[in-house]
Amino acid sequence: MLPEYFPVFTADDILLSENEYEKGDKKTSVGWLKDLFLFSHPTAHHLWITVEDRKDYNSAIDKFRKLSTIKGNLHEWEDSTTAKKQAAALNLLRKKMGYTEIVDA
Repeated sequence: MLPEYFPVFTADDILLSENEYEKGDKKTSVGWLKDLFLFSHPTAHHLWITVEDRKDYNSAIDKFRKLSTIKGNLHEWEDSTTAKKQAAALNLLRKKMGYTEIVDA
């Protein structure tokens, strides 16, 4: 399911971690995309992810990779890229997907 809202991100929202997708209010880039596209519904659970949810998530990941010119492993890109650059990449994806309403992360 496409998310109802797509927040504007700052470097403070990005978790730079090799081992976790989420810690407190911070998430990795992939963690944010999973949260927005797979678990945005209040009752979402790993067992209830639909085929449509998966397609939307995979489409978002593909767009994110293209916009960020990520050629290799996405997790390696996260590990080698600053939080500021990751936030900018998420915000570019947000803009390209047509989200214009300003909602803080």
